[in-house]
Amino acid sequence: MPRTLVFLFLTLGVLLLPLRAHAEGGCPDGYYPIGAPAGQQGPQGCAPIPGSEPTPKQQEPEQWEEHWISLAIDPTRGVLGVDTDEVYSNAAELDAMIDCKERGGVKCRTWQTFKNTCAAVVVGRDYQLVIDTDLDQAEDAAMQACRRQQDATCQVMYAGCSRPIPLKNSY
Repeated sequence: MPRTLVFLFLTLGVLLLPLRAHAEGGCPDGYYPIGAPAGQQGPQGCAPIPGSEPTPKQQEPEQWEEHWISLAIDPTRGVLGVDTDEVYSNAAELDAMIDCKERGGVKCRTWQTFKNTCAAVVVGRDYQLVIDTDLDQAEDAAMQACRRQQDATCQVMYAGCSRPIPLKNSY
């Protein structure tokens, strides 16, 4: 008789085991409910069951190094100085001014400074600058802006990009 009783309890335990697994308060497999009891107010959540598969390590967010472009211009002489891929905006501005003067500019001034994007400058009767994430779109838009002024002398003076670079994780 005791052997039959043990067999009966084991059979009942095996049959009831799946019911216990489904009674985890809506938590995913490998987790159990924590917090206030179901139906009562208070914070509720799920925690991993000790000994279950470990949760995957959360990946650190990727960090980026920003890169700047600066344009310096002497509009009376038609000179454009450019510096790209600088880590600091003030370095880009300084180098663009130097470039402008080296190209023959006398009254160079910083025209535009921006980061992580592309730019196109088209010159005709006037200067057209378009900043866009896509270089071809920037060139097209600048050329269209010049041509809207019925200017047959439109030409691309500068087109380039300065893109952010992912930093390597040091861990």
